[in-house]
Amino acid sequence: MNQKHDLEKVLAEGDMLFRQQGYHNTGVEEILNKTEFPRSSFYYHFKSKEGFAVRVLEYYVDGLVALMNSKFNDPSVSSSLQRLKNYFYLIADMNVNSEFNFCCNIQRFSIEEGSAPNLLQRATAKQFQRIFRLTLKCMQAAQKEREVRSDILAEKLTRMLFDIIYGETTLSRADRLPENFRSSLETFFLLIGNDPKSA
Repeated sequence: MNQKHDLEKVLAEGDMLFRQQGYHNTGVEEILNKTEFPRSSFYYHFKSKEGFAVRVLEYYVDGLVALMNSKFNDPSVSSSLQRLKNYFYLIADMNVNSEFNFCCNIQRFSIEEGSAPNLLQRATAKQFQRIFRLTLKCMQAAQKEREVRSDILAEKLTRMLFDIIYGETTLSRADRLPENFRSSLETFFLLIGNDPKSA
């Protein structure tokens, strides 16, 4: 097995472990056992558990960014608003289909690390900005196409959308009512789709 494949395997396994168990409930020993990655190689590449979590987060968001780009730049969909819907409904469905057992690592690390000014907290903020900017660009395009109301800044609408995604992920895990997730998104898109300036 080549070195790149080894690193991808350990990052993928770490991603799943952190999403299922969280940062504090996942130990280095468990990671090493699951991946059969040598301890010396782990510390050579990642330096620490926190360094590993930062790399896992980058790996996780790289996958999200690829998915977002495929949906936000889909040539078969001409509407920017529909592109937003397609991506976020897919995220809702993925959460429902997993029975909310796999938390987003951005959300997971934000909750666990809070506002502590450490490496992982800074990395989490940086990675969130990557997906926020992509969503914002699509939201701005939808406003330019007059599909989305323009009396509210695109930045605020984008923030509200992520509030719904992260809020519903948490609430649906608690109340076990998956229909609420999609319903909240549908309500959001209905509310932002009425552009009073286009009337």
